[in-house]
Order: sequence, then structure tokens, then C-alpha cells
Amino acid sequence: MKNPYLQFALRISIIYAIFGVLWLTLSDYLIHLLADNQEQMMRVYTYRGWFFIAITSFLLYFILHRDLQVRERSEKALRESEDKYRTVFETTGSATMIVEEDTIISLANAEFEKLFGYTKKELEGKKSLIELVIEDDLEKLKEYHRVRMIYPNAVPSNYELRLIDKQGKVKDVLVTVAMIPWTKKRVVSLWDITERKQLDNALKKQHDHLDELVKERTAELRQEIIERKRAEQELKYRFEFEKLITTISTKFINLAPSEIDIGIENALGEIGQFANMDRCYVILFSEKRTKLNNIYEWCADGIEPQMVKLQGISIDDLPWLMGKLYRLENISCFRVIDLPPEAYAERELLLDQNVKSMVAVPLIYGKLLLGFLGFQAVRAEKNWSGEIIALLKIVGEIVANALEHKWAEQTLRESEERYRGMVDLSPEAIAVLSEGKIVFVNNTAAKLTGLNSLGDMIGKPLLEYVHQDYRKIANEQAWQALEKGRTTPFIEMRWIRNDETVRDVEAAVVPLTLSGKPAVQVVVRDITERKQLEQEMARLDRLNLVGEMAAGIAHEVRNPMTTVRGFLQLFRGKKEFAQSREYLDMMINELDMANSIISEYLALAKNKAVNLEVQSLNSIIEALFPLVQADAMLADKYVQIELGDIPDLFLDKKEINQLMLNFVRNGLEAMSAGGCLTIRTFLDDEAVVLAVQDQGRGMEPEVLNKLGTPFFTTKDNGTGLGMAVCYSIAARHKATINVQTSPQGTTFFVRFKCV
Repeated sequence: MKNPYLQFALRISIIYAIFGVLWLTLSDYLIHLLADNQEQMMRVYTYRGWFFIAITSFLLYFILHRDLQVRERSEKALRESEDKYRTVFETTGSATMIVEEDTIISLANAEFEKLFGYTKKELEGKKSLIELVIEDDLEKLKEYHRVRMIYPNAVPSNYELRLIDKQGKVKDVLVTVAMIPWTKKRVVSLWDITERKQLDNALKKQHDHLDELVKERTAELRQEIIERKRAEQELKYRFEFEKLITTISTKFINLAPSEIDIGIENALGEIGQFANMDRCYVILFSEKRTKLNNIYEWCADGIEPQMVKLQGISIDDLPWLMGKLYRLENISCFRVIDLPPEAYAERELLLDQNVKSMVAVPLIYGKLLLGFLGFQAVRAEKNWSGEIIALLKIVGEIVANALEHKWAEQTLRESEERYRGMVDLSPEAIAVLSEGKIVFVNNTAAKLTGLNSLGDMIGKPLLEYVHQDYRKIANEQAWQALEKGRTTPFIEMRWIRNDETVRDVEAAVVPLTLSGKPAVQVVVRDITERKQLEQEMARLDRLNLVGEMAAGIAHEVRNPMTTVRGFLQLFRGKKEFAQSREYLDMMINELDMANSIISEYLALAKNKAVNLEVQSLNSIIEALFPLVQADAMLADKYVQIELGDIPDLFLDKKEINQLMLNFVRNGLEAMSAGGCLTIRTFLDDEAVVLAVQDQGRGMEPEVLNKLGTPFFTTKDNGTGLGMAVCYSIAARHKATINVQTSPQGTTFFVRFKCV
């Protein structure tokens, strides 16, 4: 019991109890000893009570007087002590405060105010120590406070804490806590160690940094030594490997195509033995590039060959491998079992061959992937460095070049044999030109030219055999092939034979390379007989058209004439016309003469020839334009021309005039007053197009379907022969006629093939 007032009360109570017990015991003894009768005994009992009161009063006075003197001295000493300790509290040199049980600051000295920027009025009785602690240290403070209230010595009295001053600045402080005896209060002293902490942290960081530097440098030196030794070994290994590759490359340079297969197998063996590999192989695409075949293989002693198993593997079965090869990536795998999930098929195939590690480099020639060169480790896992893989890639390039050289030789041999056979047997004349001179011709070319020896044409310009009217076109063809690398289509021209006779031909030019230089191959077809046949067919077509016209004329003219002639003959046989028989005979003769004239006209039309010459379609239109414009002006209509840049064509001027006039007059008749007719020429997909566009009402579908049918007409006074003539003229010019019609007008397109 530490309360002094309770201790004083307890002491008085104990003394009073002891004295009372002693008094009662002794007084009873003395009363029985001294009293002789009952009356004396009652008197003594009365005196005993008063005496007890007097004695106890005296004792209480004495005890209280003594205690009050002691208390006065104690309070004086306490005041002196408080003054002393307050002086010490204020001048201790540290920020000191007294913290209550509920962590409220009840007292703080001037150093505390100075350290944290708060005044005593702001602190004492108002601020809690918890409010000054940062969040990260709050739980530690609360735990120490809780435990100290129960077990004061169970938590450290000195520890570090981070507090926040009035300006919000965090300060590191050293905290010393002491409990005030007989109270729940604590004296808390704080020393600002922020600068010391910063210095300690800086020193620690510097020390740690130096330690780290020493460790790093030591490790670097150790690693440098290891790397240097490894680099020396790798350099030596690389040098020997490069030397081996150089030797292999030199051997391939001197190999004949027939020795390349053996050379590749020997190279695989040398590399496999040097690099301590278990299996080296070359896998190539099939001819259609859909399958893979193991063509070459070398295996170390005790390693089972796999060449027979690796034949006809579909590229679709190895998507991961093919994806990397198509991207021209090297493939290196230290552990086959660790291949990614997308390489499941490849992993199973390799594991089936007991392969533990593998590397593959693509075989590339130019930009074409030929296959890949593979190396495998079967007995133990093996890792290949990037430099070694780069050297293996060089080996792949050597193998690819050797294979391409072999294939090129084979292809060239086969190609030469096929080409020579085809060229010699070709029904077309073929000539190869280099720098404008003939360097090769086949038998057909010599036959076309009328020469017995092929050597008579070698070294001469091909233009010597081209008719002068077509030399410009021939030069343009050769220029397109040489400069643009484009094969030109067949065009018609004329060929001069050795006996100066002329043949109709068509020629095309194909670009090619000869001994590393640009050259052209000219293919010439003799179309003289075909032209003659075409002319005959054209003549027959014209006869057919005229036949249709004749049938129409017979229907339109000859039938009425026959009727008239029949009635005249009937009248001639009657008696009442006997006196006019002479006139009737004359009329019959005249009708026969008219019929004869018509027959002669039709016979003349059948024999009409077509005269095609190279000339300008634009020039024909420009020459015809004034006549067309005059017809239009008479009908209060307009004609305009839009002529594009087009090449010359094979044309019959009279027939083109007839074609133009038929289209123009049909267009003018289809338009109302004020309408405009447009004539255009332009190039469209290597064809020259003549377009005649009117602004009429268009044509009905049933009319469009019968367009070109002889004697079909929508005009009151028409014969129905105009469009038939246009189609016939187009056919003779190997042209086509297309029609576009709408309520806004009709456009006729005549497409001529370019020369």
C-alpha cells in the first residue's frame, strides 16, 4: 500500500487497538485487585472509562502532533525537491515530457517546445504522444505503452522512434522512458538523433557501397580470369574450326558436280568428329516443297543411322520447326525435353531418335530455303555457343552453294538438251539477239528466210529481214523487252525472204539473259497461208452478208417486180389487150433489165476487197468531222470529238468512213434538237477504242437483241442494213462492237486490237 494517508490511518488504528486491548486487560485485573465491594468496583469502572478517554486523547494528540511535524518537514523537503527537480527538468538539455496513463502530455519542458515547435499551451493536457508518432512506428509505441503499464521492466526503457514536428518534418529521436513511483505517469526524455542517423545511414551506405565494390571487383577479377581462360580455349577452338571450314570450302571449289555428294558426306564427317557430335545430316525439300527428305548423313561410332526413317516427312507435321526455318532462324536446343508445347511433334520425333540436344541451321541459296543442316547429341546433352552456331551456318552456306551448283549444272544440261530439241523441232522461227545481232537461229528461221545454212544469218541484224514499213514497230517491241523486261504480244508484220519475196508473219519478243548480258528471243510465225485463209473467210462473210441483203432485196423489190411482170404477161394473153401487146412486151423487157441490173450490183458487192493499211484512226475522224458537223447543224444538233493518244492501226479508210457515218447518222437521228453527239478515241487494256455517244432515249432490250440483223430497222424509211454493214466492217478489222444504252443515251464502242 503506497498511499501515505492510508498508511497513517492504518498506523493509528493499530496503536488504538493495541492500547485498548492492554487497557482492558490491565484495568480489569487492577479493579478486581483493588476493589473490595460492588460499589467500589462501579466507581473504579467509571474512573477507568474517563482515564481511558484521557489517555487515548493524549496518545492521539502526541501521535498526530508528531506526524504533522514529520509531514511539515516532508512537504518542505518535497517543495525543495520539486523546485530542484523542476530546475533539473527544465535544464536537463533534452526534450522531456511527462506522459499520463492515456498518453496525454501533461508537462513538457522548453527543449521539447524548441525541438517540436509546439508551445506548452498547445501540448500540455491537449496533445497525445501518439499524435506525434509516424504511422510506421505507431504500433511499436502502443505495444510498449501497454506492456509497460503491466510489467514496467518487460520492455526497453531506451529505444529509437520517429516523431513529426509541428511543420510535418519527421525527426529521428532516442527515447528514454522512466515510470514515476506510486503513479501511472512516465517521464519521457527525447534526444534528436536525426543528423546522427543521417550520418550513420550515409556511413552505412558508403560502407556497404565500398563492400559491394570490393565484392564486385573481386568477382569481376575472378570472372575475368575464368572468362579469359575460356576465351582462350574458345578462340583456339574457333580458330581450328575456321581452319577446318576453310579447308572444306576449298575442297568444294575444286569439286566437279558429280563429286559434290561425296564431298558433302566427307564434310559432315569431318565436322562431326571435330565438334564431337553424334550425328550430322542434311534434310532437303522434295520437288514440290511439301515434304522433307534426309539426303546426307554421318553418324559417330555406335550411333544408329536415321536416314531411312527420315524420308517423306510432311512439312505440315512439323509446324514449329518449319515456322523458324521459313523465318530463316537458327534453331538451338540444349535439352530436347524442354522444347515448348507448340513443338510437341518435333519433340516426339527427336525423342524417338534418342536425341538429347540439337542444332539446325537453314540452308539458303539467295532467298530460297532449300532445307536445313542438322547436328545432334545423342549420348549426352551438349550446348553450342552463338559463335559455333555462326560457324555452322557458314558450313550450311557452303553446302547450299554446293547443292545449288550441282542442281544448276544438272538443270542447265537438261535445259540445254530440252531447249535444243524443242527449238530444232519448233514450227516457229526462233532467233536470239544480243546487242542487236543474231547469235542463234533454228532451222525454221533459216527456212522462212530462204537460206540453206544457219550460219548465213548469224551476226546479222534481224531488222534486215523485216519489211521497212514495220521496222519501227519491231524496234519498239525489242525496246520493251530489253528495257522493261516484258514479253511483248504477237503483232503482225511482213518478212523479206532472201529472194526478196515477202511473207506475212507475226512476231513476239521475250527478254532473257545471255552470258550475263541482256538479250532477247524473237519468235516468228509464218501466217501467210493463214492471212490468205482469213481473207477468203472475210470474202465469204461478205458474200454471206450480201446474200442476206440479196434475200432482202428479193423480198422487198423482186417480189413486186415479179407480180407486175406476171400481170403484164396475163394482160398480154388477153384479146382486149392485143393492140397493146407491143407495149406490154416492152414493159416486161424493162422489168427483166432492172432485175438484171440488181443482180449485177449484188455480184459486184460479193467481189469487194478489203485494203488494210497502217494509218491513224484519229486522222480519219478529223477528215470526216466537217461533213458530220454539217449534217448535225442542219438538224440543230451538235457534234464534238475527243481524240486520245492512240497508236496507228491496220484500217481500210473507206470502210471506217462508212462505219463512222452509219454510227453518227444513227446517233443524230436518235436525238432531239439541241442534243450533242460525242466521238472519242482512247486506249483501254492494249486496245484502241472508238466510242460514239448520243443523248437520245436509249434502246429497248428487244431492239438491242436484234441489233445488226439485216433489214431490221426501227425507222419508217430505213432499210435495216446500216448496223449489219457496221458489224461486217468491224469483223473484217478483227474488231468488236459493244453497246451501252440507258434513258440518257446510247454509246457504241468499237475495240481494235493494237498493232
